[in-house]
Amino acid sequence: SEQSYESIKGVDYILAPFLGAVSVEDQFAKTVVKEVFMPLVWEVSDSGFSESQLVNLYLPSLSKANEFSFSCNSFIAINLSQLKTLPKSVSSNPFSNCPNLRLFIALKLKNINHMCFSTCSELETVLTPNATISTHAFQFCRKIKVILALEADFNCFCRCCPKCNGTLQKCIENGQK
Repeated sequence: SEQSYESIKGVDYILAPFLGAVSVEDQFAKTVVKEVFMPLVWEVSDSGFSESQLVNLYLPSLSKANEFSFSCNSFIAINLSQLKTLPKSVSSNPFSNCPNLRLFIALKLKNINHMCFSTCSELETVLTPNATISTHAFQFCRKIKVILALEADFNCFCRCCPKCNGTLQKCIENGQK
């Protein structure tokens, strides 16, 4: 669909079983949508669901997320089984500012990009066994206890994430259990 629903009110659920992509920038941004069922969507555009109120997400075919695709939402857990790529740009922040997010699973993901989870203050577990972690990926994520990643050689200067507070190695060991 080429239509934008940005800032639409009164829609709690989106059921789009035949939609292949959220292809319009800001298509569902700033909505009150709480749940999405889009089994065929393989890509979400820039800010596709940014600043919505999403709690549940069913996107089993999603392989590509873009800049700010899911930032500023109410997720508690995200499992994107086919997600492979995130944008490599410095300001992409696809899952940033999700204050309730605790668990992120993306077993095929290749990269956790710059500021990917910045300010996800409740984030505890990240399971991405094929991913390389980029600089500032976990900026201001104080509660992370478990990280499963292919490579975790990155920098950060936030003074509170596992890299900055010296607990990164323990988080990685917990992820390998």
